[in-house]
Amino acid sequence: MKIQRRVIGHGSPAVSAQLAALGFRVSPTSFFGFWIDEDDPRLSAVAQITTISSLSQTIFTRAEIDEAEWVQPLASGRWAYPQPERGFGYKHSTYDSSNACASCGVGRVQVAPFRVNRDPKSRRRNFFQLHWITDEFFVTPELARDVFWKFGITTREVLGTSARVRESVVQVEITEAVEVDTNFLVGHACRDCGTTKYEPVARGPSPAPVADCSAHLVRSRQWFGSGGSAGNMILMSQALRTALVNAAASGLVLRPTFPRK
Repeated sequence: MKIQRRVIGHGSPAVSAQLAALGFRVSPTSFFGFWIDEDDPRLSAVAQITTISSLSQTIFTRAEIDEAEWVQPLASGRWAYPQPERGFGYKHSTYDSSNACASCGVGRVQVAPFRVNRDPKSRRRNFFQLHWITDEFFVTPELARDVFWKFGITTREVLGTSARVRESVVQVEITEAVEVDTNFLVGHACRDCGTTKYEPVARGPSPAPVADCSAHLVRSRQWFGSGGSAGNMILMSQALRTALVNAAASGLVLRPTFPRK
C-alpha cells in the first residue's frame, strides 16, 4: 500500500526546469498535476517549487485486494451527466426528495430510471459511473447477464432524454444496506437535519461491514460526501469481485477493506 499526494501548479519555463531536474516532466505553459508517493525523498524539494495539495490517494497491491473479504468498487471514469442537468433537475425527476435534507443532501431515494443524453463511447469499458452520482453503477447488458444476474443482483433500464430505453447500458440495483465500521472515519453532523455525513476515504483501506451479510453487493447505511452531495459507500464481496475479474470487467477500480488497527 502506497499513499500518494497530488502536486499541482501553473507551468512556467523555470518551474518546468526545476521539476525536470527532479525527474518530473510538466508543461512549461499550462496548469499541471501529478501524483507523488508520500514517502518519496523528493517530496520536500517539490514542495519548495510548487504546491502539494491536500488531496491524496492510496495505491493498493494485488495481494491486498485479493485478501480482503469485501472491496469498495469505483469506476475509473465518468461517462455522462444525469439529466435534466440544468439546475440539477435530475434530483427531482429521478429521486424522491420529499424527505431529503436541502442542506446536506441526505435522504434522497431513487424512484425513476436515470436519463442520460448519450451512450457510453468507450468500447474498452463495461463498468461505469455518472458524474455527480457516487453510489450507483452502470454496466453493459452483457456484463449484467454474465456476472451480476448470476449473483442474484438485478438491473434496471437507463433512459435517454426522450424516455427511450438505452440498449447499451443498464443500472445495477443495490438493495441491501449494512452498517460499516466508523471508528476511524471523520464525520460532521448537519446543522439542519443532524445527520452525520462522513468524509470519503482516500487514505488507507475502506471501512468494512460490522456484521455478516449474505448479499454480494451492498450499500452502507451511513452517508458520505461533502457540501450538498451525499451518497452511500458501496461494497462488493470478494466472490463477486473475482467473477468480474474473470469476466474481464474493465473500468473497475477496487479499494480493499481491512480491519483498522
